[in-house]
Amino acid sequence: PLIGARDFAAFPGEGAEALIDNKKYFIGSPGYFRSRNYLGNMENLLMGSEDNGNSTILIAEENRLIGSISLRDNPRMEACEAIRNLHQAGVTNLVMLTGDNQSTAQKIAEQIGLDKFESQLLPDRKAGIVEKYRQQYKTVAMVGDGINDAPALASADIGIAMGTGGSDMAIEAADVAILGDNLAQIPRVIALSRRTLGIVKFNIAFALITKFAVMGLAAVGVATLWMAIFADTGLSLLVIVNALRLLKERS
Repeated sequence: PLIGARDFAAFPGEGAEALIDNKKYFIGSPGYFRSRNYLGNMENLLMGSEDNGNSTILIAEENRLIGSISLRDNPRMEACEAIRNLHQAGVTNLVMLTGDNQSTAQKIAEQIGLDKFESQLLPDRKAGIVEKYRQQYKTVAMVGDGINDAPALASADIGIAMGTGGSDMAIEAADVAILGDNLAQIPRVIALSRRTLGIVKFNIAFALITKFAVMGLAAVGVATLWMAIFADTGLSLLVIVNALRLLKERS
């Protein structure tokens, strides 16, 4: 049977609490319980679990710890390939932002080949770090899929969310949603964006040069009617055909 809960309160990135059968129950991160001085002699056991790369969720009844859940994140299989391809694409400053403890974050960063990471971050702190990197590097892209990533996705110049497994808040806050949730698609998105921008710039430059050339010929009385038609309708068709080359980039 379902257990009725009252006075439920959630604290993003920390934990939650509620009244069940007139008793107060808490569930959340170790930091959530440290702020309430609930850990006591559990501190050493908790530190041992975190040193092994695990993230721990604690459960308490009133002011007494009654249980814990130990979790471990496994990196996506395609993460190493994605990071390697991002480096090859010229993206040199890659940083992992996570709410996990430092030991867990360090182990994951080592597995996927990242040198930089920021751990034990609440949602607002993630957004703050993104703002700091924006000031340092001018342009920042953020990749995320969870509710806690939404503020950082919104703060970044380019927010990239996982379109299938990502939360609705993350997808709403992002600028780009990747279908299939494949991190290996991120370098491809960057390459496609650069190619698109290159074609746009070429089309604009080609159109302006052609039109100015025909205007110059018209000023000296050399331009013909067919030249004018080419500079108008013909040029429009050419730039469309040139842009259609992007269709070849579809997988």
